[in-house]
Amino acid sequence: MTDRAALRSELETLASLVAASRAILGDGRAVDLAGFDRRVAALCQSIQSLGLKDAQSLKSGLIALIDDIERLKNDLLAQQEVLGTELKRLGVGHKTASAYNRTSGR
Repeated sequence: MTDRAALRSELETLASLVAASRAILGDGRAVDLAGFDRRVAALCQSIQSLGLKDAQSLKSGLIALIDDIERLKNDLLAQQEVLGTELKRLGVGHKTASAYNRTSGR
């Protein structure tokens, strides 16, 4: 994939995947990012094979993708924190229920 138009298309596709993932997370659902890192790595490797002028033409798109990925990372971390808090709360509730069941069965 060394054609500049194909690389630009892949860059736009990856940006769309990030946007869709952020929207899905915003709805409180889980996202599947399997293979995303491989696609980004392949894109970067292909860009490195371009001439300087062609590679420079993709710079703004790459910077935007990096920014989008950073926002997605922050969204994922926030969701992880919410889930961790909820799991702790459920764990305390489970312990309380277990303790109640032990004392009420006497």
